[in-house]
Amino acid sequence: MLLVGEIPDGLGPRLKRHANLTVTGRVPHAQVPALLRSASHGLNLVPDQLPYTEQTSTKLLEYCAAGLRVVSTDYPWVREFELHHRARFAYIPCRANAAAYKAHLGPALDEQPLATPDVRPLAWPRLLAGLQVWRELGIHT
Repeated sequence: MLLVGEIPDGLGPRLKRHANLTVTGRVPHAQVPALLRSASHGLNLVPDQLPYTEQTSTKLLEYCAAGLRVVSTDYPWVREFELHHRARFAYIPCRANAAAYKAHLGPALDEQPLATPDVRPLAWPRLLAGLQVWRELGIHT
């Protein structure tokens, strides 16, 4: 498992006990895509509470852009995204014990038929170019 970003002070020493865990700390934004591509799955953990369950997960979009298979907590926004973009993600419970998470994230995960969508149409230049405002202003892109 790869963790990119700052880790809370009390959690760092506990994480270092796990041999299959790499913590990078903060890295320059330009290095993130290469780090993501070194992984097989992206883990999209979202708390089961508003407003998080309704917001766009930029983390999930980055995982898809890097071609990762996605494992996520189950919430409305991610289910809608999956449906509208012909994706197939693996889901884990928002709340479970260690044994349940181990079962979901263990070898059975590799056997699931997951599909990562092409998110290039969601890139900002494409989205902005398609805005009605440009036509209204007489600017055609």
